[in-house]
Amino acid sequence: MSLIGVHAGFAGSVTEILLARTGVRRPVRWGLVFLSAVWAMLPDLHHVLPSIRPWYKPVVHDTAVANVFWFHGVFDRLDPRDRPVYSRGMMSAFFLVFSVTEAWTFLRARRRR
Repeated sequence: MSLIGVHAGFAGSVTEILLARTGVRRPVRWGLVFLSAVWAMLPDLHHVLPSIRPWYKPVVHDTAVANVFWFHGVFDRLDPRDRPVYSRGMMSAFFLVFSVTEAWTFLRARRRR
């Protein structure tokens, strides 16, 4: 099982890259990046709402369905010990991707004027 930063960082990075290339406006893009990160963490909802754990975890988190949520199941199997170093690394990569794509879209828009 991976920590939250791995799931949110991966989903946010991929979404930011895809949306920046398509020219989606900044406020919409930021909202979609946030929603994408939330989507990636939905299989871990049973940690936030323990009452749903008996039926939710076996149906969503512990099956291939979890991979629909930005490969959640794959990342959980890759890091079974929840090492924070991977979470910090993925979030660092996200902030780097986010900074570069935001600068790129800003400069691209500025050149068009």
